[in-house]
Amino acid sequence: MESLRTRINGFTAWINLRLAPSGVFMHNVLEDILKGKNMKILLESMTGKPLKKLQSFDGLTQQQKITRVEWMLRELKENNIILPEVKIDTQMFTMRSSTQVFELLWCLVCHDIWYVWEKSFTLQQTGGRELFAEPFSWVPSSSTSDTANVPYERLVFRDTKQSVSETVEQYITRLRQKARTCEFGETCEEQIRDQVIIGCISHNLRPKLLQKGGDLNLTQLRDMARAMENAEKQAGDIEGRKGVNRVWKKAGRQQERLA
Repeated sequence: MESLRTRINGFTAWINLRLAPSGVFMHNVLEDILKGKNMKILLESMTGKPLKKLQSFDGLTQQQKITRVEWMLRELKENNIILPEVKIDTQMFTMRSSTQVFELLWCLVCHDIWYVWEKSFTLQQTGGRELFAEPFSWVPSSSTSDTANVPYERLVFRDTKQSVSETVEQYITRLRQKARTCEFGETCEEQIRDQVIIGCISHNLRPKLLQKGGDLNLTQLRDMARAMENAEKQAGDIEGRKGVNRVWKKAGRQQERLA
């Protein structure tokens, strides 16, 4: 119960900071998120554009609420606020399921964190007040392609390799974040696929991916990588147990000689 209260307080504090310019204040994000136009105002603060289609949630039927949340998720994905693979149970969300509400809010918080990380140098040049306020007032329209150094962003993308501490799935998520400023357009999935082949740390996975050639899509790549990672983990567990058994057998033989 204490953990739930902590998460409610944390997400409520974040959302109040983000919505401060609009004058909206929530006492409990879990209870207030679907009250009135709160969801509309939050969505507009993230996308930076008016959304006439989304109005007050008050007085709507359950199905109407589900339909609007589904539309809201599409808008967030189309505006690159949340990743395409994010899945939210819209029915449970409209019932204020803490798991589903916090899942979406965490994706939005990560979007703000990503902004601070990508713009850290610029933010260091601002004053204290701007440094505090700017991440919560930022919307995509203030970071358009005319200010992005696309060749540099693509160089950074190409230099991004998988770390030893992350899975291929986590690596893909990191690449997708970096691809936002690369203007790959319709080839984005292919660019991420190619970079995974180049930058993955598994010498066993890379040949299998290359064997698929141009027919390999990102979904297939993820499935293959997940299967291989699971197999390697299981093999490691088996080897670990064999090592323990050898130690016990050796210890047993030593005790027999001493007896």
